[in-house]
Amino acid sequence: MESQQELAGYIERATDLPSASALALANLRQSVSEIVDKMRNHDSLDVLESIVYLNLMSDPEEYRETDHEGSAAVVELVALIAGSGTVVGNAAQPGAYDMKDQPEVDGVQACGMTALNAASKWRLFEALQDENPTSGLSFQTVIRETSLRNTSYPHMLRQTLDAIFSHDDVIADCVAATGSTPTEIFRVLDAAYSVRERRWNERLLGLERVHAIYLRWQEGDRSELTEAEAIEALGAVWANPANAAILDIPEVAAETGLPPDKIESILDLFTSSLEHDSAVDLVERFFRGDNPLRLRPILRHPSGRRLVVHESLLLPAFRERIEEALKIAGRTDRYLRRRAKDLEDAALSHLKSMLPNSIVHGSFEYFIPHPEKPNEVEPSSFTKFVESDGLIIVDDVALIVEAKSGALSQRARSGDSKRLGQDLTKLVSDAASQAERMRERITKDGGLRLRNRTWLDLSGIREIYSVTITLDDLAGIVTVTDELVRAGLLPGINLPWTVSIHDLRIIGELVERPAELLLYLRRRTLPELTRTFLATDELDFFLHMLRAGLYVEPDPEILAREIPNIPPTADQRRRFKKQRTQFLTSRTVPLDDWYFYQLGSKKTPAEKPRLNVQADLLRLVDEIRDSGLPGWLSTSTSLLSCDETTRQDFIEYGSKLAQATRIDRQPHTLTVILGDRRQNFTVLVWACRPSNVTKQSFDRHHLRYLAAKKHQAQALRAAIIVFNEDGTFSHLLFDNREPGPNPELDADVSTFGLTKLTDMNRAQTMRRLTKILGD
Repeated sequence: MESQQELAGYIERATDLPSASALALANLRQSVSEIVDKMRNHDSLDVLESIVYLNLMSDPEEYRETDHEGSAAVVELVALIAGSGTVVGNAAQPGAYDMKDQPEVDGVQACGMTALNAASKWRLFEALQDENPTSGLSFQTVIRETSLRNTSYPHMLRQTLDAIFSHDDVIADCVAATGSTPTEIFRVLDAAYSVRERRWNERLLGLERVHAIYLRWQEGDRSELTEAEAIEALGAVWANPANAAILDIPEVAAETGLPPDKIESILDLFTSSLEHDSAVDLVERFFRGDNPLRLRPILRHPSGRRLVVHESLLLPAFRERIEEALKIAGRTDRYLRRRAKDLEDAALSHLKSMLPNSIVHGSFEYFIPHPEKPNEVEPSSFTKFVESDGLIIVDDVALIVEAKSGALSQRARSGDSKRLGQDLTKLVSDAASQAERMRERITKDGGLRLRNRTWLDLSGIREIYSVTITLDDLAGIVTVTDELVRAGLLPGINLPWTVSIHDLRIIGELVERPAELLLYLRRRTLPELTRTFLATDELDFFLHMLRAGLYVEPDPEILAREIPNIPPTADQRRRFKKQRTQFLTSRTVPLDDWYFYQLGSKKTPAEKPRLNVQADLLRLVDEIRDSGLPGWLSTSTSLLSCDETTRQDFIEYGSKLAQATRIDRQPHTLTVILGDRRQNFTVLVWACRPSNVTKQSFDRHHLRYLAAKKHQAQALRAAIIVFNEDGTFSHLLFDNREPGPNPELDADVSTFGLTKLTDMNRAQTMRRLTKILGD
């Protein structure tokens, strides 16, 4: 609300976008000037460390992302000013702690927040003047660079880095480029973090002494000694806070066991020296996405002292800083191959864990028609071969996997629209094109002719998704899929799911059944999704699905094209028209609580986030999965895809049909049609077999009925969930043959007297049940 009011205020005071931009920039510069003034006559590193404490240090037991008001961006803003040539503060001289002569930290914090607000308006007004189709994405990218930190859990990022930098040839190249092994670099960076933590823990122990003196004061001890003791005790905690963070080479050497000269060289790799830049220039570059602290998060003050600006920058800087050194040394080839292969292997491993019964084809080559040879129409004549990072087959579902281990360039991060478009083409567009190339061969040819001349039969595949895994976290960019489509970076149909390797791992640890992943893919790849839900974090989408379904009303026009046999109803058109955009604020608090408890950072037990679906339906889904019968995955996923009321009906159908069968000793069925796209369009039938009818005769008759119903709907799939007389699940019947003209099935539609598709709805289904049971 405040942001909207501030935006309105800029618009009221400005005559056009350029003047609004100039006004916001002037306000930003004013905030910087005020911070500079508040730092004068104080040690600027004391101011910085106080800001670090105010924004980033909190009790892990009490921490909640949605409640935490601290900002890493404010810390980095103050660090840039403190280390600039504009402000030179020497180390505070030892002496008695003077409570009246302390920096105005709250004032600096307020100015920092004002600067953030002004900068966001400045960048917004600048983006609105840019006619480049990627200008919106450029704005998103710069805001992301400014405001997002710790997009991956540190332990996951560390494990990924350990894997990439564990290969002997990569280690050798790292030593040649930096003079140190990756392990040695990690040891120094870990020590740099632990030094500050240990010193602050020692300081904060002094608060107990302060409290004891306060109690004596309350009890009436007002002696001069008590007052002097209190000042001394407060000083031990709060005086010269920068001393808690200043890096001391001998101390780091004692902690790591490494020689001082090696420690010095490693720290130099990650050190920023900013004394030759003005505060205003540094801050403006920061808000353009050019943050020197991103790769060099250790600040060298003009006085020669240095400290880690904040620990959230250390681990993410490791990979890109070493990559930069390898590039300068001309030693990137082996590293890049290892990095790409590690990402492919990790991506396939995480997906396999979610789809335990799947068949995985990793890193293979197959033939496609040569673009310059129009006579190549049959797979046996194809002469051009291309590579795929992976293909996962489970039931009749295929996941085409592309792994992209590159990163956004500095120019792209700073909002250069042209360079951002080029980088996203390599990371997102190319992967989508490669996946679409395979999708076309599967759908047209029914399989792939592999490089070794063998045939991979995929004729039974009915549902295909492309999954692009990135090493770089593109949070805030790939979550605005619709923006990528409008910028021409993604096609409007067959959208890929682009996700970072760490988010994929987290989703893999949360998914408890394969149907949950397929349900998310169905939701996440809808073009309508990111027009309906806005989020900066992939996990917000996934956690919202677990909790509330992530359902969007499908576009009636797309629905009519995809499923022409069932035209959209007036009610569907009305619901789609009324659908409004929702912003998904952070949904990750329960996830943080669970992870931090698992890691030991929190002592309070926390439940793992799980799919919010009725337990009885989950039991049926698991029984269908455990049967392993054809159609188990698509059928169990369709059962989860509806709202709570419909899911409750699904739970009751089996028992009610069984009750009817026990009354008249006859088979009974109920049919519903589900799906919002052709590839998940499913005829789903509940049926109960009387004990006096053999399974063989029941299945023979009902498979013919199922084929007729599927033909009537021209659906890709149809399934019957068969129940026993006692209401327990028996087995699954499934038909996923390609639909099309069939006179024999036309006759069966008439023979069975099938209900018209447009008459099949929930109310009609419930009326049939009521009639059967005579209630």
